[in-house]
Amino acid sequence: MHRLLLKRIKFIAGNWSVFYIYKKTLESHYEQDNLLEVTEVSPEKYQLCFTVDGANVCRLAMLWGMEYKKRNFIKLLENEAKIISVETHEQYRGRGYAAKLLYACEEVATSKGISHLYARIWHSNKSSIKAFKKAGWVKHATKIELSIFGVIPVKFTINH
Repeated sequence: MHRLLLKRIKFIAGNWSVFYIYKKTLESHYEQDNLLEVTEVSPEKYQLCFTVDGANVCRLAMLWGMEYKKRNFIKLLENEAKIISVETHEQYRGRGYAAKLLYACEEVATSKGISHLYARIWHSNKSSIKAFKKAGWVKHATKIELSIFGVIPVKFTINH
């Protein structure tokens, strides 16, 4: 059904974007990894990095509260946060670092009173989808943004 919908949107819309919104209900279960570095950028923004041989191989950034409201892609409740970035250095991809980082992020979020995490993933980013699924995340919604005939902006969300 989604493919047919995307084909019709592509026909009508000049510019369009499709994102999947993944969600994770948090529970504390991660064992600390000595390769993990957690940095508090601000009270509502954290960055987590995995380091191998002194090099950052995978990085994740998480926002909530007023820090996230500047972006406001999806509406978050007070006890919810959004992962805004997960990046793995090319030569370290496929080794499970992103999934490990997602588990570590859950622990940090839980310690800050966060009960749900969200992430926006491009519908075509198969490696990110795989990492999030491996870490136990589920697809929560599909968000579509388009500009009909390049003029009329339209945004809608399909909840799963």
